[in-house]
Amino acid sequence: MAIFDYDQIGKRIKKRRTELGYSQLDLYKLTGITNFYISKIENGHVDLTFKTLEKLCVALDVDFVYILTGKTLDVGLIDSLAEIQEYYLKSERNRRIIEKHLELIKMLIEEDEA
Repeated sequence: MAIFDYDQIGKRIKKRRTELGYSQLDLYKLTGITNFYISKIENGHVDLTFKTLEKLCVALDVDFVYILTGKTLDVGLIDSLAEIQEYYLKSERNRRIIEKHLELIKMLIEEDEA
């Protein structure tokens, strides 16, 4: 089972592209993603890589959270999360735990790339 609904992702990408008045050719010029592949994305026929999603979000000036979920991040929620993060990081123990997690993630990424 797919984590994301690629049909809906494709529809959101197409909707944003048309809102901006871009053709698929325009999007190709901005991203380097071929018209054929853009068509497949917009029709939900491919799973997006993060790199492709990033290119599309930059070109379409849209948040990737919206493209993936159809939801926008509420500014109040973002502020609340920042406050929680600031409070959480005040603890030295929590900082060490986060640093260990980041080291582990870095090791896993390096192993995956090797």
